[in-house]
Amino acid sequence: MSLDVDMTKRLPGFRVEISFSCPDGRLLALIGPSGAGKTTIVRMVAGLERPDSGVISYNGHTWVDTGRGVFVPPQKRRLGYVFQEYSLFPHLTVEQNVGFASDDPAYVDHLMELLGIKHLAGRKPHQISGGERQRAAIAQALARRPKVLLLDEPFSALDVLTRKRLREEMKGLKEHLSLPIIHVTHDLDEARYLADEIVCVDQGKRSEEWLGAWFKDGRPVQALTGCP
Repeated sequence: MSLDVDMTKRLPGFRVEISFSCPDGRLLALIGPSGAGKTTIVRMVAGLERPDSGVISYNGHTWVDTGRGVFVPPQKRRLGYVFQEYSLFPHLTVEQNVGFASDDPAYVDHLMELLGIKHLAGRKPHQISGGERQRAAIAQALARRPKVLLLDEPFSALDVLTRKRLREEMKGLKEHLSLPIIHVTHDLDEARYLADEIVCVDQGKRSEEWLGAWFKDGRPVQALTGCP
């Protein structure tokens, strides 16, 4: 089973033309400079924006097919979506936030234990750290038992040490999940650490040249990654 994407969309200044597949249990990183179209790609997968043309499907179920006039709305795609800006309700406790879209208290408890936030169950978002809020946001996204998990630069607002810890935790968490994960980042080290596949995006298209501008240990990074 996999998420399959092949779509185009005109943006100011350039055109998104992208295709990729991400099987269950794999993490695909979309990496590239700011303004390259990465978030637009994820928003089209989520159904928050419509492509001009193309097809998006998961496990043979079509979410978008512009040729046939098919467009499944976001709420019917069963997605987990984690933003950079901690998508938590400020008036709810951590436990209430995680369980907001779930009718399975045992699973909510399991996720909070898995993400190391069970001891924060009764606190409000403003009473916990940025890293703890992002753990809660990931647990909240998973509590709805999504078919696909979308992570849009979820660690970019955090300090360096917290980012490192959350990267390590996400790598471990991935082993427990059997769904496609699309992770947007402009941090090459983060992509190389987490991803099973890296798709480099610049001006809306795959770009080997952009990645080739990065070097590590005196060698082109493109030689060390799976970037096509």
